[in-house]
Amino acid sequence: MLGRKTVFLCLMAWVCVLSSCKSETPVSPGSSPAKDVAKKEGPVLAKVGGEIITVDDFESELTSLPEYTQKRMNTTEQKQKHLEKMIDEVLLLQEAEKRKLDQDEEIQAKVDRYRNRLITEKLYREIASERSKVGDEEILAYYQEHKDRFQQKERIRASQILILLPPNAGPEKEAAAKQKAQEALNRVKAGEDFAVLAKEYSEGPAASRGGDLGYFSRGRMVPEFEEIAFSLKDVGDESDLVRTKFGFHIIELTGRQPAQELSLEEVKDRIVRQLESARRREVRQTLAEELREQANVEIQEGYFEEEIPSEG
Repeated sequence: MLGRKTVFLCLMAWVCVLSSCKSETPVSPGSSPAKDVAKKEGPVLAKVGGEIITVDDFESELTSLPEYTQKRMNTTEQKQKHLEKMIDEVLLLQEAEKRKLDQDEEIQAKVDRYRNRLITEKLYREIASERSKVGDEEILAYYQEHKDRFQQKERIRASQILILLPPNAGPEKEAAAKQKAQEALNRVKAGEDFAVLAKEYSEGPAASRGGDLGYFSRGRMVPEFEEIAFSLKDVGDESDLVRTKFGFHIIELTGRQPAQELSLEEVKDRIVRQLESARRREVRQTLAEELREQANVEIQEGYFEEEIPSEG
């Protein structure tokens, strides 16, 4: 059986072969007209029964993913996995259509309700945008009125060497972990490169980055770690062993940013998002009432006055 990587490379090779022609493969019974092979154009990435996945389909799918997921799609392996997921989805839909589940009345009713919600939400956005754009004067006024929201607390940047210790570890395991941490600390104090030692010793998720934890403010780390980290005075200072619920830490201070007021440019995008969100909330609260005043709405009040006979 071909390996996953081989299958993916073969699929990619199809693109070169088929990019200059339009598929003439007959449509399999039960396939949706919108997905007919003969009606789709562009380089073909995969064929799944009577349906195809084009390169455009695949790239469009990737761009629709959340931003943090898109950032992970930067390797052949990750893209291959996502293509296989798309293929699985097509196969599942094909099987569902064979069972005529796409014609199920309950499913259709839910699809209609979801469609209506999407359309209504788009209406709110359009109306909010039409009524007033967020201008520079409004952004400045908001910034000046809410400066207390745009204060950046003191932040430090630190690296760590972490020797993990399970919460239920016995005395022997704790002693072994402490000995390993002390060995790393001795080498740190002897002047060896902290990042190199972190890659060698640390068992924390930041080990591959030389223990770098990036910048953080108070309240982000466990108290014992935070107290020692913020007490380090100068960049390059290192702590002794710090015991927390996670194990033994050695901390190196690598940067410090004092508390400061963020500039308008630094927070402008955030302000725009907040103002646009407020616009949508206002429209959401008032639009239906506005439309009701303009429309001819009649309600058969008698329906609610009818008595419902009691049982028994």
